[in-house]
Amino acid sequence: MIRAEQSKIRDIVHSDVSDSSTRDNLREFDQNANKAVTEMRGLNDAAGLPPGFPNIEVQARKDLYCVSRPSRGPEIEKQTGEKRLQDVISSNPNLDEQARKNLLKNMDVLKARMGTSGATEVARTFEAVARLLDKNNTPGALGLEENTNLARLIMFNAARPEKIEQGFHNTCNVASLEVRTYKLYPSAAARMVVDVALTGKYKTTNGFVITVDNDWLKKDQEARVWPTTDKTERNHASQIFQIAAVNVYWQQSTVTPQADGEGAHFVEPGTIKYLQIPVTEEMKKAGDTGERIGFTLRPGTRFEDKNELKTAGPHLSMDNCAEISEAITGKKEVMMLSRPFEKSEFSKLFEGATNPAIESVKNQKELEEFLQKVHRGDNYRMEGKEGKYTFPVIVCINTGNPPYNVKDKISAGAHVVNIVGYTPANGDKPAMVDIDNTWGPSYDRRHAVAELWSLMER
Repeated sequence: MIRAEQSKIRDIVHSDVSDSSTRDNLREFDQNANKAVTEMRGLNDAAGLPPGFPNIEVQARKDLYCVSRPSRGPEIEKQTGEKRLQDVISSNPNLDEQARKNLLKNMDVLKARMGTSGATEVARTFEAVARLLDKNNTPGALGLEENTNLARLIMFNAARPEKIEQGFHNTCNVASLEVRTYKLYPSAAARMVVDVALTGKYKTTNGFVITVDNDWLKKDQEARVWPTTDKTERNHASQIFQIAAVNVYWQQSTVTPQADGEGAHFVEPGTIKYLQIPVTEEMKKAGDTGERIGFTLRPGTRFEDKNELKTAGPHLSMDNCAEISEAITGKKEVMMLSRPFEKSEFSKLFEGATNPAIESVKNQKELEEFLQKVHRGDNYRMEGKEGKYTFPVIVCINTGNPPYNVKDKISAGAHVVNIVGYTPANGDKPAMVDIDNTWGPSYDRRHAVAELWSLMER
């Protein structure tokens, strides 16, 4: 009887950790193991068995380990994730035949893009999307039909991250971060969007829980009309990712930004939130993107107008963006590039930039050397651990410089983009870089390295 009950408890643990959202957080593995151990000990005590009969703690943790990432193997996990997503695609009542074909096509594109080395990432992405499509799951604030559309967009972004845009929002920093995350760690991006859509909450890899109000989950004006012919609008999945990503930083912060001529306010964690209000035509003409930083005296309470700061954007430095990336992916890695600045709009973005994720170059020669290291996939050491340089690399440029030469006050100035590729110099042909710009596909460019260095000037 006791053995049967213990086996039943271990089955519960197996069930819990097999869920993709749980498996993504190793802390919950241990919590489940401790829970199982406690319950097993209680059963043993009730039966009058001596402590440690059998060695229940070792057994529970061994059982837990058997369904954790290392033991399943990438091939098993790949098959499980793909099969589950295929099953829910077949059974979802809100998918017509064309939508099913598009989902399956994007699954194939993602598999081809990630290759065999990315099989585990792909499987976890499939599992996250399957949670959103599963008609048996609690649908959350959006409902199953909207969740179904959102799942299609997550798969689209994962398959084609170069199509991700920021739209009429000053979110180039987190949009570039979104591109990079979907490019390298699509399951991390997918998990955040799915968790927020289903629960209104998201637990970062450092254990902090952010909340996203239901009003901010609904499609904004751009998401309702996406896609359009100019292809510059932001889709619904990107809307949720970008709002959540900014909140990953601000909801953990205890100091509000300085905006609207107000000084900073000191508050408790969880009291600051980034939101986006509907944009009217009058607001759009005035360059108001509807972005606000709201704060309250108590966590969890709704904002009042007097507590909302009208902002020109998310108010994030590159340091902040590196922190957000680590909170989403759990990765400490070199992912950004900067150059020293005098006091200027750019210096504010890099002020106090001490995060090792940001590598600084002082001149064009150092820029060229850095790009070559990334192109070769050289190793580096960060905080005692070894990593490998890889594209995309996030960089801040000045759109007022050639060849962009932007003059209008809304778009000119500091702008964040991704370097997604590099071609070494060949004979009289200069070294070139490929830039992914979240303004839209017509702004994705190839630049000579000298041109990029000029763009990085203040």
